[in-house]
Amino acid sequence: MSVLSSHGERIACWLGVLAWVAAGGCGKRSLENARDVAPTQLQSSQALSLNSHAALVVADTELSPADLVLKQRLEGLGYLVSVIDDDNCHPQDADGKRIVVLSESSQSGKILNKFTGVSVPVVAMEVAVWDDLGLTGSGWGTDMGDAPGVGEIAMTSPPHPLGAQLHGRVTVGREAPKMVWGRPAAAAQVAATLTDDATKAVLFGYDKGARMVSGTAPARRVAVFAGDPTPATFSYEGAQLFDAAVMWATQRGNALLVLNSVPPSAPDELLRKRIEEQGYSVHLVRDAEAQASHAQGKVVTVISESTVSS
Repeated sequence: MSVLSSHGERIACWLGVLAWVAAGGCGKRSLENARDVAPTQLQSSQALSLNSHAALVVADTELSPADLVLKQRLEGLGYLVSVIDDDNCHPQDADGKRIVVLSESSQSGKILNKFTGVSVPVVAMEVAVWDDLGLTGSGWGTDMGDAPGVGEIAMTSPPHPLGAQLHGRVTVGREAPKMVWGRPAAAAQVAATLTDDATKAVLFGYDKGARMVSGTAPARRVAVFAGDPTPATFSYEGAQLFDAAVMWATQRGNALLVLNSVPPSAPDELLRKRIEEQGYSVHLVRDAEAQASHAQGKVVTVISESTVSS
């Protein structure tokens, strides 16, 4: 039986059901018996309605081209952005914020462990602060490092929501880009690596409570490849990945989308994006491979109309 239509005209209606289920209306189960629920139409911006403030820590509040791009990307996701000079940053800058973003233009010696214990998500591009945050060890060239002139990364398989569901090799920056990389703990969720060394992760995250190299994550933590000045020359995919990192860091929980094919068809991709816009990290599984175990740890399971019931 079809549970959730993949057709655009019905998605907004069913997202009301999705919110109701996730809030406890059906408990942890699929939407299979949710047809009789009176839906409430949700706007995409409601995913950020509880707290839409972000802190962006940079080297200079007179923003460089790269930092200006980061600010604009955050604004495009619906955030009101407070730009903070690394000379004057404090743990209290995270108070009242939905997320803290550490640009690679900032200096690790000025940040140190100021944001290590904050209870809001942190997205860090400043590689030399990854060890202070507990994301990696402290050995330069062994635990973390950079790769100047590299603009292509390798996405992991199967694709992870942190990686914007991208596949294969992806060009993320042009015109003298720089990747930064690290070797995270086993509990990290790795979405991309350097193309020539799969042990060097360039996009990875820790869920809240996950064991990091040092300590446990007080909230989601994400390390992003974008060394300065790469954001200024983001490709379309590079910008997608930054957005995905911010969205994954701030998402309310995991959702399972069962569909007919991976990568998704155009209607199913629209459905995935709409679920993601409501604040969920969306995991994909083909109907032919779906098992009950795939639903473990998920807040909600959505079954696309594209699936084959027999």
